[in-house]
Amino acid sequence: MSSFVLSLAWAICSKSYIISYMKQILFIRHAESTVNNGDVAFGNLEAPLTQKALEVQIPNTKNELFEKYGITPDRCDKLVAVSLYRRACQTAEALGFKNINQLEILNESQIYNDGELKGVDVIKKHVSENGWLPERELERARQIIKEIQDGNLNQEIFVSHGMVIAGVISELNRLGLADVPFDAKRGYVPLQAQVTCVNL
Repeated sequence: MSSFVLSLAWAICSKSYIISYMKQILFIRHAESTVNNGDVAFGNLEAPLTQKALEVQIPNTKNELFEKYGITPDRCDKLVAVSLYRRACQTAEALGFKNINQLEILNESQIYNDGELKGVDVIKKHVSENGWLPERELERARQIIKEIQDGNLNQEIFVSHGMVIAGVISELNRLGLADVPFDAKRGYVPLQAQVTCVNL
């Protein structure tokens, strides 16, 4: 057997091993909260979900989780990681997840607290500058990805915030580990209660 054939077989086997070793990770952005409409979400820790979130977005996301991923949250024994913000915790609880673990690394961006930009302006800049994100958000995204790959974050479902998820998607795309399209209106920032699936 030629060295070329052996090399090709080894490459195929190696790729298959890597693919089989990777696991499906779901990132869920929290549903609409009372501060999202007023563009004061950054830094607001205690804002609850709106009626629209509870009556429309949550049921839609529950249906998506079941139809696309075979997950029934109230029967799911997986540990779900959420940020410390009330809207993220409430989203996970409203979906029906029981085993919830709060992690500070998933918290909302501190852009607003730092006096840099408001939420709408952040998304506009993110889109107009082809995926711009503050360097500290990209650094946090790299840390989240590494912690998942190293097994230190062993959850498979994460409920977090728009800019956090955008940072993770941006870094995964850059590394060639994902191919999530860049939306013309929102860039990598998911809609409220949207599920984004990647493999890590």
